[in-house]
Amino acid sequence: MWSYVVWRRAETDYIVHSYHDNMDQLDHQLPQYVSRTSLFDSELQRGNASLLLRRVREGDAGEYRCSVYTPRLSGSGLTEVVVVPAQPTTAPAPVTVPSSDGWGLGALLLLLLLPLLALCVICRVL
Repeated sequence: MWSYVVWRRAETDYIVHSYHDNMDQLDHQLPQYVSRTSLFDSELQRGNASLLLRRVREGDAGEYRCSVYTPRLSGSGLTEVVVVPAQPTTAPAPVTVPSSDGWGLGALLLLLLLPLLALCVICRVL
């Protein structure tokens, strides 16, 4: 049974991902989507033509049209992708431990491990 699935940017009609003859056909795929899109092959037989888009970028926001053609039916649908930028993260301030007496690092490790050891003891008692 043949099937044809094509995902396009609705605004431009450019191809994001296409599939037919039982394999991806990506010769005309927009360059910004190369190696970032795929379909769920095992789901196609069940009628699921969902697109997986990896490493989402702000430029991916917008409307997408999916068109499906099979011997028994055909149709298309429109969906909108909204990209919410991640909040910037800051690296934690570095911790310096004086170790002139040779105990600095060992004392720090002990201080970090004591609550964990206490928690393990509590878990075993309960």
